[in-house]
Amino acid sequence: MKAWWQQQTPRDRNIIIWGGLLAGLLLLWALIWDPLSDSRASLRSGISEQRSTRLWLEQVEQLLLRQPNSQQQNTLQSFEGSLLRLVDDTVRAQGMAAAIERMEPDGPGQVRLWLRSAKFDEMVQWIENVSSRYGLTIDQAQISKDDTGRVNARLLINEPSTG
Repeated sequence: MKAWWQQQTPRDRNIIIWGGLLAGLLLLWALIWDPLSDSRASLRSGISEQRSTRLWLEQVEQLLLRQPNSQQQNTLQSFEGSLLRLVDDTVRAQGMAAAIERMEPDGPGQVRLWLRSAKFDEMVQWIENVSSRYGLTIDQAQISKDDTGRVNARLLINEPSTG
């Protein structure tokens, strides 16, 4: 290799040195700088999405924290039949029949409800209605936005305690 280098003219040696430096810089850019720059942009985008999700969740929290006062609880409507039937009827009456993915009993006085691609405002209005009219409570809720701007939700609904 040394003999080959010595055989090169000074002009060729300069071209090889500058070409090697340029190739090294291109490799640094391609293997380090560009991926770091892309990941930084991705992280900024993720932060922006998380901020919008946080704001959305704060709005959800405000809507869900509205609980009926004691005067409203004294005027709860009673329901005949099963909790499953009540949940099914009220979801359909709210116009969310197409969003019902699955519904099943989950023990005495509990129903699990899966909604897919439901309108968020309709879902929250339904929760408010069954809470204020029948005293049903949502014990667990997992809500996420889907690609269409609607929500997917998994809810654990409890009937009012009789104690």
